[in-house]
Amino acid sequence: MSDGETTRGRPNDQGVAAARTVGVPVHSTQDGTLDVGGQHIPVPVNREALRTIADDSGGTAHEATSGDELAAVYRNLGSSIGYTTEHREITTWFIGLTLILGLAAGTSSILLGSRLP
Repeated sequence: MSDGETTRGRPNDQGVAAARTVGVPVHSTQDGTLDVGGQHIPVPVNREALRTIADDSGGTAHEATSGDELAAVYRNLGSSIGYTTEHREITTWFIGLTLILGLAAGTSSILLGSRLP
């Protein structure tokens, strides 16, 4: 998240370089408001910096002046942003854990059993 001004964290050029390195395009929107106790406070952004970040990382810059326009931007981006579900076989982990616990129980039974009356 950024408003285009670096006050904390990475400078814009380092963030863009990191995004480019891992192949993640950055998309930006302009202006917005922050709801604090029911009061809408405008949040100005550095449009030029955000446009540069988007262009340099392979993303796009969007201007959304209303909630409906912002929803449309996210709908359009939704088709290019996704995730992949990978199924992994974990049965062998459970079998291994069961064998280790069984051996520990058997060993403790032999060691403690001979000492009890």
